[in-house]
Amino acid sequence: MNSQIYLAAIVSDFIGKFLLASLVIMVHNRVRKEGRIDRKVLKEMKLEKFVGSISLILLILGFIFHLADWFLG
Repeated sequence: MNSQIYLAAIVSDFIGKFLLASLVIMVHNRVRKEGRIDRKVLKEMKLEKFVGSISLILLILGFIFHLADWFLG
C-alpha cells in the first residue's frame, strides 16, 4: 500500500466533506436568521456554490486516490 497516495486520499476526502457540511450549516443558519431570501442570502448561496464545487472536486480526487491505492497497492 502506497502510504502517500493513501494519505492524500484521506485528506482530500476529509476536506471535501468538511467544506460541504460547513456550507450547508452556514446557509441554513443565514436563512433561519433572515427568515427570507434577500441579497445577503443570495450572496452566501453564490459562495456556497463556489466552495461546494471545490468540495466536490476534492471528493472526486479522494475517490481517485483510493482507487489508485487499491489497484497499485
